[in-house]
Amino acid sequence: MQVKIFTKVNCPKCANAKLILSELAGQGLLSYEEISTTTQEGMAEAIKRNLLSVPVIVFEDSEKGASRLLSGIITKEKIIEALEGK
Repeated sequence: MQVKIFTKVNCPKCANAKLILSELAGQGLLSYEEISTTTQEGMAEAIKRNLLSVPVIVFEDSEKGASRLLSGIITKEKIIEALEGK
């Protein structure tokens, strides 16, 4: 499963979400890519996905051909549920 987090500079909710993802990555539960919407490339990808706010975490399951989004206030529990497909 691919995990991407869309962020921007000086976003407290983004910092919190990244901290949780880093903790889970340190435990070997996931790896993730950060995409900053303050870059042209990051903004273009966010627009392509119709993402209008940050933070947004995108979980893409290529085997199932599906994706799931988490946004706003992101908790460790919500991330784990998304990873488990709940």
